[in-house]
Amino acid sequence: MKKITKKEINERIRNIMLRKSHENEKIIYKEIMNDDLYEESLHVIAVFKTIDNLGFITVYNIYSWRNHLGQLTTLMYSTSINFDSRFSI
Repeated sequence: MKKITKKEINERIRNIMLRKSHENEKIIYKEIMNDDLYEESLHVIAVFKTIDNLGFITVYNIYSWRNHLGQLTTLMYSTSINFDSRFSI
């Protein structure tokens, strides 16, 4: 299994935050797990939370597998939606 670097995780976070749809969000919490940073391990390897200008908090979980574009899979949960519904970005 290929090791995932913290640099790659930080680049994924930066790429998400540079999107037009996230321009009013600021990161308020970020944690990168130190263990199990290997591809295909089926674990959450990083979590970060943002707050937008309306006060909605969004939680992003980054997983150790890749999407069809070769990027680390990220699921997003928002306080403005039902927590049972989530979507991949």
